Amino acid sequence: MQLFEIQNNLYIGNYQQVVNDASTFKDKGDLAAKAECESLLHRAYIAMGNHFLVIQKIRDSDPVSLQAVKQLALYMQNPAQIDSIADQMNAWLDDLSVSNDSTMRVIAAMIFNRESRFEDALKFIHTPTSLEMMATLVYTYLQMDRIDLADKNFKTMQSQEDGHVLTQLASAWVNLAQGGEGVQRAYFIYVDLSETYGASVVLQNGIAACHMSKGDFEDATAVLQDASSKNPNDADTLINTIVCLQHSNKSQDLAATMMSQMTQLHPNHPWVKNMNRLEESFSRVG
Repeated sequence: MQLFEIQNNLYIGNYQQVVNDASTFKDKGDLAAKAECESLLHRAYIAMGNHFLVIQKIRDSDPVSLQAVKQLALYMQNPAQIDSIADQMNAWLDDLSVSNDSTMRVIAAMIFNRESRFEDALKFIHTPTSLEMMATLVYTYLQMDRIDLADKNFKTMQSQEDGHVLTQLASAWVNLAQGGEGVQRAYFIYVDLSETYGASVVLQNGIAACHMSKGDFEDATAVLQDASSKNPNDADTLINTIVCLQHSNKSQDLAATMMSQMTQLHPNHPWVKNMNRLEESFSRVG
């Protein structure tokens, strides 16, 4: 099993496949490859909700890339720890012996993006040294509604490794954000990746988002139902399904039920926090 195959499966959301393949990976004495494989494995565990396992297994003596993944697990388990986690990330950034670790920088940006602290995220990735850092930079700019900067950095990725999975995903993100004909281009990218790697929940949500952008909520719902059968507790699937229900004028009771499920399962998700803020604002106005 090649390391880049494990990476690709992580990026497109085939987390169980990452776990399976990482268990048979032969590092052949390459300590850097071993650490990278373990990092990918633990990131897959986090994506699957196994935060406690990661926290238990990663030690203080492990490389900073793995310790950063542990910080992500701690954050996902309890986002209230953000201040201490941010302090640790900033300490690593200031430590010349580990500051160039690309995994640490990507993880830090992921955490700050979930907190909507985009300037803090940019501090870690504004001069990317890996393709994953570039992809994270594209994603961050899209979160900031800076499609122009996202597109500029995507084109840099494209000039370096046009066929890479991360470049393809970044292309889909940018095209979808740009709208118009870009939505169809994004759709074809997600379908092509699904045919190549399998229809993961991540890719199915991408396809559903394309349908939703075109107003095809029935088609989106059908894709989301398949995604839900793979993981009924996935946050993106729940959110997109709620949006589809609200736009298709179907059972509002079902939408309310799914909203309650989302709130219970993912109380600290940025989407839930934003909805709570909006409801509080409406309550104050009322």
